[in-house]
Amino acid sequence: PIKESNIYCRRALADGLKKQLKKKRCAENMRDERHLMTAQLLHRNDLQIGLLLCGIILSVALK
Repeated sequence: PIKESNIYCRRALADGLKKQLKKKRCAENMRDERHLMTAQLLHRNDLQIGLLLCGIILSVALK
């Protein structure tokens, strides 16, 4: 009976660990996606700021 309960304990532990890993991996994936989104947003903002500066420089140069 003791051996059997040990096997059950191990199985329960293994299942618990697997679930925790899945949750952790899911959280990490979410975090990665958020990083990607913020990076894309920052990149887009850089482009817009660059275009604005270009426009300002051009309008000043043309005056």
